[in-house]
Amino acid sequence: METIVVPVDAETKRRLEQLACAQGLSLDAWAAEVLRRAALAEWPEVVRQLAGAWGEDFPEPAELRRSLEQESLRESP
Repeated sequence: METIVVPVDAETKRRLEQLACAQGLSLDAWAAEVLRRAALAEWPEVVRQLAGAWGEDFPEPAELRRSLEQESLRESP
């Protein structure tokens, strides 16, 4: 197992300890898991290829809303 050192201020450390405690982990275990997930996080190639795939023909929000049977209450007059 490798070790890294990350300097943080006291308030940040306190908040990180709270997050770790809420998940039942030590700060070291919690930080290692967060870093492991961040290092593995990558969109699959098929998803990355979708970027911009709709081009200019993607419907505007108003057009999409017209297809709904009833608008949500927050948008009703």
